[in-house]
Amino acid sequence: MRTYALVVLLLAQLTTASQNCSHTLSGKVIDLHDGSLLSGATLVVAETETVVQTSLDGVYSISNLCPNTSYSIKVLHSSCTPKTFSLKISGDSVRDFKLEHHLEELNEIILEGKAYENKTTTVLEKNINQETLEQYSAGTLGDALNSLSGVSSLNKGNGIVKPIINGLHSSRIIMINNGVRMQDQEWGKEHAPNIDVNSVGRLTLVKSASALQYGGDAMGGIIIVKD
Repeated sequence: MRTYALVVLLLAQLTTASQNCSHTLSGKVIDLHDGSLLSGATLVVAETETVVQTSLDGVYSISNLCPNTSYSIKVLHSSCTPKTFSLKISGDSVRDFKLEHHLEELNEIILEGKAYENKTTTVLEKNINQETLEQYSAGTLGDALNSLSGVSSLNKGNGIVKPIINGLHSSRIIMINNGVRMQDQEWGKEHAPNIDVNSVGRLTLVKSASALQYGGDAMGGIIIVKD
């Protein structure tokens, strides 16, 4: 009986010695196409549920592996197709894993349009483009507006030209310069729009009820200035 117990003890010790799970598997995760290193890849050992990640250099290391044991290692990367590798450990080993690396690209989106669009759908909106404005480079903004039908001017001296729309002028006409409302015409007949016509890229005149969207006091109309 004692001999039997001694044999069992010896076999247990041999089994324990043979299962000295202190081996290490290391290597790199690389791109299958160009051989570049893949940092941030994840390796999962199915048998031990061990999870490790590659370093910035694409290097990994898995420890506490048993000799003469087969392992299934799943390698994952955010830009690659996951792949499972099977290998048998007989000691400290080095193994590189290659993954199919894909670039995720969005479909191309092309936006087309004009730099200036009509703000209203009414026919009572008129524009003066930059080519026409260049003809008034020696004049004033009021001279350029005077070229539109339905617009006249009130001249009060050299360079003082106030636009008249539907018989109204001064505070009855709103002027917006690049989104900022101007107050140049609020103080009397001697005050004209203080905007250099050579700095204007486009003029838009809006009349009738469509001008009310910019203010309730735009009874004559509104003049929109853009660079």
